[in-house]
Amino acid sequence: MSLRQEEAIAKVIENIGGSVFVTQPAKSVASSFTPLLPHSKILINSNEPYASIQQYLIDNQNEDQPEQDESETSNNDEIVTVTTDGVTVLQNLPYFSSNVFKSNKVVSHVELNNFDYAIVTALRDLQYPIIISQTSQEAYTYANLAYNLATKLNTSVFHIFAPTDYNAKKSVKVSQGVLLESLEKLSLDQVVAKFDVQPFEIVNKVSKQQDAILYLGQVTDELIAAANKANALLISVKLYRPFQLQNLLNIIPASIQTLSIVQQSTTSFASYAPLLLDFFSEYAKYQALKNFTKIVAATFGFVQDYNEVVSQLLDNTRSESPKQNLSYGKVNTVLATKSSKQKYEKYVEALTEAHNLEQAYIKILQQINLTNLNILNEFQATNAGAESNPDFGYGSFLYDQEQQENLIALVQNSVKANEFHTADNAKLIDLLSQWLVQIQETGEVENRFHVEIVDLLKTDTSTTIARELLALAKYFKTEKNWLIGSDAWSYDLGSSGVHNVITSGKNINMLIIDSEPYKEKSQEDKTINGFRKKDVGLYAMNYGGCYVASVAIYSSYTQVLQAFIEAEKFNGPSIVLAYLPYNSESDSTLSVLQETKKAVDSGYWPLYRYDPTLEKEKDIFKLDSSNLRKQLADFLERENRLTMLAAKDPLLSRNLTATANTEAKTRQAKIADDSFAQLLQGLSGPPLTIAFASDGGNAEAVAKKINRQALC
Repeated sequence: MSLRQEEAIAKVIENIGGSVFVTQPAKSVASSFTPLLPHSKILINSNEPYASIQQYLIDNQNEDQPEQDESETSNNDEIVTVTTDGVTVLQNLPYFSSNVFKSNKVVSHVELNNFDYAIVTALRDLQYPIIISQTSQEAYTYANLAYNLATKLNTSVFHIFAPTDYNAKKSVKVSQGVLLESLEKLSLDQVVAKFDVQPFEIVNKVSKQQDAILYLGQVTDELIAAANKANALLISVKLYRPFQLQNLLNIIPASIQTLSIVQQSTTSFASYAPLLLDFFSEYAKYQALKNFTKIVAATFGFVQDYNEVVSQLLDNTRSESPKQNLSYGKVNTVLATKSSKQKYEKYVEALTEAHNLEQAYIKILQQINLTNLNILNEFQATNAGAESNPDFGYGSFLYDQEQQENLIALVQNSVKANEFHTADNAKLIDLLSQWLVQIQETGEVENRFHVEIVDLLKTDTSTTIARELLALAKYFKTEKNWLIGSDAWSYDLGSSGVHNVITSGKNINMLIIDSEPYKEKSQEDKTINGFRKKDVGLYAMNYGGCYVASVAIYSSYTQVLQAFIEAEKFNGPSIVLAYLPYNSESDSTLSVLQETKKAVDSGYWPLYRYDPTLEKEKDIFKLDSSNLRKQLADFLERENRLTMLAAKDPLLSRNLTATANTEAKTRQAKIADDSFAQLLQGLSGPPLTIAFASDGGNAEAVAKKINRQALC
């Protein structure tokens, strides 16, 4: 039967079972795998999906073997599947160095929508098996191979493919099983051979050839025709890791004299190409198998005429002094299929719609900051995925802080030197002094200083110090800095922007928008698309020195306003968790309101504010969820002893306040008193009775005296 590459891979995934993760551009922009794998878990490309997968693997590992260390090998038999794209893999590259991916069976099917095989070589140092398919039949076969390699080696495997029409009309032969029998007894080479896969494949037939092209890229009919016309042998890389150079040299005919090593990429290499380095890493060991007169590396970008490009490539290789790392075709450009372009357009549209929903919060920020609001990663359609990234915004904030510190030092020196030649030096020195005092004491200055100081500095055209201050003029003005992030940061707080902000101690505010709708009968822990996430608010409060608030604009507008104002007044980092639930970026405001009401009323999303700097302990944490407070009061009223806890000044019984230590001390004291009483009783003689008769009181006084003497 005729299948697309995605359909062929999906059939293998259905047979293998296990957990399946599909990454897609946005909630409303589906991946090509989404309809093919309806039971998969959806992750968003820009939300660091491999961080979620890493946490999923750690949780599974801890459940199976609670005392197992992360660095130890996992014996979990589950195979995890990920379908994603090349850009997402590149953005999540730091996660792959984790021992979790090294010791778990994770197969990633990576579609290169941009035809940039530099993403493949970026994975070279991780030492994971990497296989590259070209056709639908290969996609099916190599997907099967990937699962066998993952099971055999108990590690992650990458299966790379790019959209293609190459051999698209040929039917795909589908088998029933996926994993080989007695897999543990087979070597790596035997496993690869079982699927009739060659690490390097000659894709054309030519006679009396003297030139060979080792190609890491998408094979097309046009490329093969151009190689045939130039009488050059075209060799496609199928198994990139491990790089089996011996196999490559064995299949190259003896007549071949030159070797051109070509990688398809939209970026050129300034130094030696990675594929060339792979070749020479072991060439000295196997050079006896095959010698070449020339070995030249090159890059193919966007090529319209393969005949011309292949001819130019071979002309350079055959020349007396060939140039290394030449680029052919258009480089430094974006390549994409028609469908991927449409997906990107939908992605930008979805981002815009999500941004429109977020305006409910951003407009409040703008209302309370008419002149000095600075959203460090403000979204614009032209900067999607770049300057809109919160990490970029935090880096920008740190740079601005550094520049302002330079300005402070410069102002201090200039005030001491007083070498200005302005229209009013005395006024300038006074303004600079006041500016210094305010920024050092509160970190904020009045906006008027910026305008007046700059105007006076512009009248000084002769001194160097004035020019240096004007170069940093924008930093005379202090701003309310805000970062806007998503709930994706709730997966791995240790390596996320949340941790960086909290530990910095700097006066920066972060608005984290949680868009996960409340689900009835969901797990106790909050989740994102079914994955457990940490409580950012609790994390920040436990760390200390940070203002924290949890708000929902469609539940309490006033509370949101209070939280924003308090966050900006707080001299230090502030975290505001804002609830904005939607199933799709195109959801209406009414739908968001309904989802918010369900989450807040159920207690899934509590409303609170936490300010550790307040003097009264009862004011530090304020629970603003009225419904949650009522539920708490109803619960406490069920038990009289618990009801007392809700009182402003609870009078607790001794049974509630006593601890184990106080009870032990009480018992010891009682035993001591009883022992002392028994001791006294043993020392006492027979009972003495003193009788007296009244004679005006004298007899009573004498009787009491005798009694006292008897007791001594």
